[in-house]
Amino acid sequence: MNAIFQLVYSLLMWMAKVSGRTYQEVNIVVYYFVIPEIYFVLVDCMFKRFLFSISYLVVWGLLLIFVPNFNRFANRLFDKSVSFLSSFTRLGWNYTIASVIICVVLPVILLIVLVYYAVVV
Repeated sequence: MNAIFQLVYSLLMWMAKVSGRTYQEVNIVVYYFVIPEIYFVLVDCMFKRFLFSISYLVVWGLLLIFVPNFNRFANRLFDKSVSFLSSFTRLGWNYTIASVIICVVLPVILLIVLVYYAVVV
């Protein structure tokens, strides 16, 4: 689990450095925009309509218009995400384990299922 956590962390840190953004900003963009948008595109492919992906882009576009300070917004959302992941200590998971299961394993499983239904079926 630690190796996967460190790999993802390093990738996000690299993306932050390359983009000139903070780790928190990149984390929020990846987990709250990019990954869900990929899911919505796959769902749209399943239904042969682009309602979900376009709607999600519009919602994010409006959000970005009305959020005066994206860095502050990203920091708050990141802190809420850390609190959420830390709440899994009730299950005996530490932050690292919860991060890998919730933010890596489950998204990959969902991606595989969506790709299967969007492309294969």
